[in-house]
Amino acid sequence: MSSGFSDSGINFITRYQLDKRIRIESIVGYSRILGSAADSPIVKLEGNTNQGIFGVGLRYSF
Repeated sequence: MSSGFSDSGINFITRYQLDKRIRIESIVGYSRILGSAADSPIVKLEGNTNQGIFGVGLRYSF
């Protein structure tokens, strides 16, 4: 087993305050699996070394 980085990536997060209690948030990101993690049988058979993320949420504060 070796140590080191298993992935590298970048994320962009935005937040927009609608009013005092409600906020909309979003995230878009990219990462790449590196090294021995990229050589994993799971990644080779079912996955991809390039990974993306996208999400949108609504936050309400009490």
